[in-house]
Amino acid sequence: MKIRSSTMALAAFSGILVSPIARAEPQAHPDPKDQSTAKDQVLAAEKAYWKTFNACDLDTMGHFLTQDVEFYHDKSGKNATRAKVIASMRDGPCNPAASTHMRREPVARTGQVFLLAGGYALTRGEHRFLTTGPDKIERHDSIARYTVLWRKTGAGWQIARAISYDHRPDLPNLIPVQQPMAQLRAAQGQYQLDDGNILPVTLKDGKLTLGTGERAMELVPLGKGLFGTEGRWLQFRIANGLLEIMDEGKLAASGKRLSN
Repeated sequence: MKIRSSTMALAAFSGILVSPIARAEPQAHPDPKDQSTAKDQVLAAEKAYWKTFNACDLDTMGHFLTQDVEFYHDKSGKNATRAKVIASMRDGPCNPAASTHMRREPVARTGQVFLLAGGYALTRGEHRFLTTGPDKIERHDSIARYTVLWRKTGAGWQIARAISYDHRPDLPNLIPVQQPMAQLRAAQGQYQLDDGNILPVTLKDGKLTLGTGERAMELVPLGKGLFGTEGRWLQFRIANGLLEIMDEGKLAASGKRLSN
């Protein structure tokens, strides 16, 4: 009986190996060229969508949204359907009566695209938002992460689900550059601005400070004669007795060092 049982078990095991259920069928692998083309199409649709966002072209924007689109935002919550998403844009950043205009731009080297089975794709990365007010100066506002689910439809690649999250202030990433102490000493002095105000630049414990009291700012060396300050998109050029203050890359004020 033991011999018979062993023989039957072996036969059963052999049957599993050759049965149609267990036989491995060759898997069809997607053509890399087709995948590359599809990814390019998704990225092109993404670029075109954000172009409509920046231009507040809401009619064209609607073509990139499915009827049942859902948008999730870590600050404002859920917004669903194409009509409601477009309405929120019209009442928000694209409101004609608004005094500021918002522009979105991707953060370099953070974007990714993945193809999903069934005619879907996913993009993710980081993006920043900049605002322009009545003074016509574009300022860094916030930075956030995004994840977008795209669906391929008869109208092309459209956004089916979108999540914008981890919004935080967009602050400069300052990388200090070592400066000779002689150059730091040469930057000291009282600078009279074009509007008549006087700003002191002082050196203490190897660090330069501009201003006094609560409004004083530590100047972080970024290069020869170039300084920044933590938490603000300001830069300062101090050289040859001149002071220039740049706000978001534009000259905001300038002055000359007063004689001792």
